[in-house]
Amino acid sequence: MQHPPKVNKAKDRPSSYRHRRRLILLGIAIAVSLTFVLLLPQVKRLFPPPRPADIGHGRNFEVLDKVDPAGLASITVTHLSGETYTLRHQEGRLLLERPGQNPAAIQEVLAEKIIAATTSITVEDTVTMDEQEVREHLGDMGLDPPQIQVLALYQDGRKDGFSLGWMVPETGYYYFRWSGDPGVYMCDEGVYNSFEYTAQMLLPVPQLQLEKTLINRISLSLKGQEALEVVFATDSQGYQTATLQKPFAYPLDQDIAQGLLTAAAQLRLGTRRDDINGENSGQYGFDDPIAQIEIFQQEGVVQQAEMDGTLASQSIPEQTLRLTLGEKVGDFFYTCRYEGAYYNVSSLLAGAFLEVTAEEIVTKQPADLGDREIASISIQMEVRVLELRKTRTEQVLPNNQLATDASGNPIYDVHATLNGEVIAVETFDTLVERLKSLQVSGQVGREFLTGTGTPRWQLSLTTQGGTTRTMSAYPMDAFFDAIAVDGVVRYSLHGEALQIALADLVE
Repeated sequence: MQHPPKVNKAKDRPSSYRHRRRLILLGIAIAVSLTFVLLLPQVKRLFPPPRPADIGHGRNFEVLDKVDPAGLASITVTHLSGETYTLRHQEGRLLLERPGQNPAAIQEVLAEKIIAATTSITVEDTVTMDEQEVREHLGDMGLDPPQIQVLALYQDGRKDGFSLGWMVPETGYYYFRWSGDPGVYMCDEGVYNSFEYTAQMLLPVPQLQLEKTLINRISLSLKGQEALEVVFATDSQGYQTATLQKPFAYPLDQDIAQGLLTAAAQLRLGTRRDDINGENSGQYGFDDPIAQIEIFQQEGVVQQAEMDGTLASQSIPEQTLRLTLGEKVGDFFYTCRYEGAYYNVSSLLAGAFLEVTAEEIVTKQPADLGDREIASISIQMEVRVLELRKTRTEQVLPNNQLATDASGNPIYDVHATLNGEVIAVETFDTLVERLKSLQVSGQVGREFLTGTGTPRWQLSLTTQGGTTRTMSAYPMDAFFDAIAVDGVVRYSLHGEALQIALADLVE
C-alpha cells in the first residue's frame, strides 16, 4: 500500500492637514472594519459551519467506541512539541490543571468539543485494520511519533487513548490510531482541531467591555514619543468633545476623536499565549514595549438590543484597562500584556493608537464642532458685537398634542436672530459652515504663546447641548493673528479670515 510522503507543517508629514486627517480617519476605519476579518479564523474554529447534508461522512464512517461522558475523570493531551497538560472533568466542565495554581475552567465551547471527541471515538474511513501492514509508512503519516496523543482516564479506572497524525492529502481528514484496536484510520478535521490547542489557548479570553459613550480618558505612552493623554466630555445631548491634555492642552479634531473612541470600543484580545512573569516578560517585548495604553471608563447604563428586537438596559462598571504592546508578530498581530497574561491583538486595531502624534490629532479647524447643532454664535469685534441665535420650538397641535412626523419624531419650528432681529435660518447655517472651514496655519513663536493684550476679535460657539468653544485673535504681524482656542495659543490664523466668513451675510 502506497502512502504520500510526510507533509512538513510549519505552524515628510503631508503638507495638507485635510489630506493627513483623511489618512488618519481612513486608517481608523480600516482598523475597525477589518477586526472581524482577523478574528474570522478563530471564529470559524470555535463555531465551524454545519456539515452540508449532501456531504455526509466518509465512505466507511464508523463509531468505534462510545462512553457516557459522566464517567470521564480526566484527559491528558501531549503534543510532539513537548507540551503536556491535563484536563480534569467536573460536571460537564473541563478544568486545566496548573502546577502551583488552582485549576482553571477552559472555554465552554472547546470543552464540549474535547469531551465529545474523547468519549465518542468516530472515524471517517479506514486505512488498514492492522497497522503492521503499513508499519514502514507510519512516520509518513505523522503517527510515528504521533503529532498529538490523547489519554482518557475514567472513574472506573479504565484508560483509553488515541493518536493523531498528519492531514491526509487532498482531504479534510487526519491519520488516526485508537488504543482499542490495531487499525489505522482517518478522523474528521474537527477531532484534530479539538486537541491542537496549547494549554494557554484553552483558557477563556477576557472580553473588554468598553462603551464609547462612557470612555472619559485615553492615555498613550508610545516608544520614542511624548506621552499622550486625551480627555472626553459629554454634553447634555450625549455628544462627546475631546481635549488633548498631554503633552500640551488643545482641542482634538472632532472626527479623529470619534475614530479613537470607536477603535477603543472595538478593541478585542485575540489568542491567549502565555502567563507573564519576570523571566519571560522580555521574551515577548514587554520589558521595552512599543506602547502602553490606558483606557478609563466611567460607570453608566447603556441600551442594548435583544434577539427579539427589544431594548434592554445594561449597567457598565467603572473600570481602567491597561494594555501593553510588546512587539509585532508577523504582519497582523502585536504581543499584548493584559492582567498578567500575553495575548495577540490585531495590528490594524493597534495601529489606530500607534500611528498618530499630538500634532496630527489636534484640531486645525477649531470652529468645527462636528455634527452637533450650533445654538448661538457670539462675535465681539473692536467696534461691534454680533449675537446670533437659533431656536427650535416644538409645534403644538390645536388639541395641545405635540406635532410629529411619520416616524413619530417631534416637528420643530426653527427661527434665527441677529442681535434680536429675525434673520433667515439659512443665513445662520451658512455662517456656521463658513466658520467650520476656518483653518489655522503654522505654530506661533514662543513670544505669542501667552496671548496677552486685547484680542482683535473673540468668537464663541455654543451647541444645543451646552458645549462652548471660544476663539480669540491676537495681532501677530501684518497678515496673521495668533489664535487662542479655549484659552490656549498654539497656531495662527489669517488676519482677514473672520471678515471673509462674515462677508455678504452680516451687514
